[in-house]
Amino acid sequence: MFRETPGGDPILSDELWAEERDHQTTFDQTLEQVRTVGPDRTVLTEIEEIYRRRPDEYWELADEYADLGVEFGRDGMDIEV
Repeated sequence: MFRETPGGDPILSDELWAEERDHQTTFDQTLEQVRTVGPDRTVLTEIEEIYRRRPDEYWELADEYADLGVEFGRDGMDIEV
């Protein structure tokens, strides 16, 4: 869960952030879990529209975490297991 857009604009009010935080895993928490488990590849799914990121922004974000093997799922994506 992201609190801000890539440009730094708030997505959630403080009240909504506190409420959602109790029920959702933040992006940082997810990355910590990935670091702990150490998989070869991680595909993050269930990406909500509230994050307000375009597909190219997710690709850039995935590049930032390439050392963790993080990718972002998308409609129509085929995954080999």
